Amino acid sequence: MWGLIKTGEVKFEDLSAHIHPSDRDRASFPATRGIVGAYEIDFRIVVADEIRWISVRGLGDDAPLRNGEMFGVFLDVTGLQQAEEGNELLAAR
Repeated sequence: MWGLIKTGEVKFEDLSAHIHPSDRDRASFPATRGIVGAYEIDFRIVVADEIRWISVRGLGDDAPLRNGEMFGVFLDVTGLQQAEEGNELLAAR
């Protein structure tokens, strides 16, 4: 999904390098750490020449952060986003 080479360990910096420049402020590590409780954030990533939409779901707070590890789920929602944009275009006609 992120276009990374499998090395066994993924650092936040590796992921951050792919976040679309317009979405970096709201999808950054400090932004998600500032959220207490469950959160869901949608943002774009750039892999090669392709833009993909990602939905990240996690639990914000420093309590679960152990040894620099974070837990959450990344979902590729590109198809869903494209369908929603298509529906908006049709509705605007």
